[in-house]
Amino acid sequence: MQRFRRLARRPRPASVFAATMAALILGTLGTIGASDATMDDFRPQENRTATVKPVTGAEIDAAFQDGWTEGQDDLMATDCTEPVPTLPEGTDPIATAYNHGWIEGQQALIDGGACEPENLHADAA
Repeated sequence: MQRFRRLARRPRPASVFAATMAALILGTLGTIGASDATMDDFRPQENRTATVKPVTGAEIDAAFQDGWTEGQDDLMATDCTEPVPTLPEGTDPIATAYNHGWIEGQQALIDGGACEPENLHADAA
């Protein structure tokens, strides 16, 4: 009886190592086994096609208007102390329209006199 009590109070380093290794091995196997991927998921697939939806003029106009409003709100929120950025070049027509609107919205505020000249640090685009 005393032998079992001694083992429970003071585990041996070998038993601690064995328990740790068992937990690591079983955890690794459980993680690998839980994946539902097959080898076909990793092979290159031939004849894959992507469908690209054409962008409409209404979507471009909506993006421009959203950018216009956001640009004006951002400039007024900083009390006209942030510079107006230059226009980044992009290939996405919606992102480009948004960027154009954002910058033109800020320039319209500046040109309309909404920003006080002592606070204005605009990079003219």
